Amino acid sequence: PPPATALSIQIDTGIDFSRLGLIARNQAGSAAIDPQTGQRTVSGLLDLSGLPVQGTVTVRGEPNEHVAVDMPAEVTLTNRSGASIRLTRIATTLKNNPKLAKDGTLTFTFGGDLLVDGRSDGDFRGRIPITVDYR
Repeated sequence: PPPATALSIQIDTGIDFSRLGLIARNQAGSAAIDPQTGQRTVSGLLDLSGLPVQGTVTVRGEPNEHVAVDMPAEVTLTNRSGASIRLTRIATTLKNNPKLAKDGTLTFTFGGDLLVDGRSDGDFRGRIPITVDYR
């Protein structure tokens, strides 16, 4: 029989690259957040300080059940004017065949690479769809 407890997903912290700047207009750059440590590395961009944060997710459901977690490898982020940048290589700290703990929870973190083309600036936002199902 299927587990009696419905699965729920809670985003504890969203991924946040904090403050980055263009070195020059139309010059591409990138930044990465390690899913394990939350450490940010920057290439071709100015690090304007601030505290980067890896994303943290808590899944709740039937204790000791195995789950399948699905996240996209890439999403597009947009600013108020409609310009876009890409968050690629989204990776998690999930192990193979993840399982809910005895208390019915599973917490993991995620990071990725932010690719900036240098043509747009602003505050970029987006949604990362996460789905979880029992195995």
